[in-house]
Amino acid sequence: MKKFLYTTALFLAPFLFLVASTFFYSKDKGDLLRVGFLKADKPYREIFQSEFNRPVYYDTLSRVNTQKKSSYTVLIFGDSFSAQGCFSYQNYLAQSDSISVLYCDINKYGNSIETLYGALNDKLFDSIDVRYVVLESVERDFAKRGYELNKHTKLSDLPKPVTHSGKINYNTSFPPPELVKFPLYSLLYHFSDNAFLSEVYRVKINRPLFSGSRESTLLFSNLDLKNIDRYNNLKAVTNLNKELNIVSKKLKDKSIKLIVLPSPDKFDLYYEYMTNKANYTKPLFFDLMKQMDKNYGYIDSKAILSQALKTKKDIYFFDDTHWSPWGSQLIAKELSNIIQQKK
Repeated sequence: MKKFLYTTALFLAPFLFLVASTFFYSKDKGDLLRVGFLKADKPYREIFQSEFNRPVYYDTLSRVNTQKKSSYTVLIFGDSFSAQGCFSYQNYLAQSDSISVLYCDINKYGNSIETLYGALNDKLFDSIDVRYVVLESVERDFAKRGYELNKHTKLSDLPKPVTHSGKINYNTSFPPPELVKFPLYSLLYHFSDNAFLSEVYRVKINRPLFSGSRESTLLFSNLDLKNIDRYNNLKAVTNLNKELNIVSKKLKDKSIKLIVLPSPDKFDLYYEYMTNKANYTKPLFFDLMKQMDKNYGYIDSKAILSQALKTKKDIYFFDDTHWSPWGSQLIAKELSNIIQQKK
């Protein structure tokens, strides 16, 4: 009888793991939970629900007829930090009656500096009048984008926005990766910050900076560490600043003001709160940027968001690499202040 029960348990174990992983593993929450095969805090995102249902107030370049003359206060070039739709910083900015916003949704996950050059080369600004260009890039890729820059690209050659059906196609292979990785990582995270194998780090922080059951836990991507030697490099940041000054001059010749918006890596923004930060290299990108002679407007987003962290939780999503609606609102407020002051 014991042998039968033992054999049955061995036979059922994979199926029990599959049921458990299906129940706990989330495919429709933040990118860090999905990539890290981590347990989802089911009700966490409910605190943002009203922001997820906001109307969209800005226009997108793919929907604008560039053969006809049009005018906007701001044109935004960015990456995934600018691609948050109804709770993006540009949507909060566009809610103002006095500020009209156009968002370049072409090549929206690529090199935003290069996309801006594409617009210049395609003479986009001959048909669209703007007073400001916002150039946003995530911190970890910004210095690299200054080196990997094709100044001769055209906007018409860059990837166009893809229309999705609303359904996400997941890996349907059997066994599904969560069947193995969910229980494996759940065990290994007790011995290693990234479960030895995971693309997501899980560390303790010394203050409750998130809502939900894991308010003193920080998740961040291994990509935040991957390029740290480059964006901690004075030569690389100096080169980036040089390229930004060059493109700023091109825009200034068209009477357009450039505003540069680096988006802090989650690892950087929360670094000072990590209980084991001595085990990790301190990020220096924003410190180096402060030293640069800039011929463009600049938003020290890390300083703004760090100040907010002192009194407010969930500036970034717990389960994601990006800032939350609360972070978006702070960036929009700073942009609005700059634009209103310059009128």
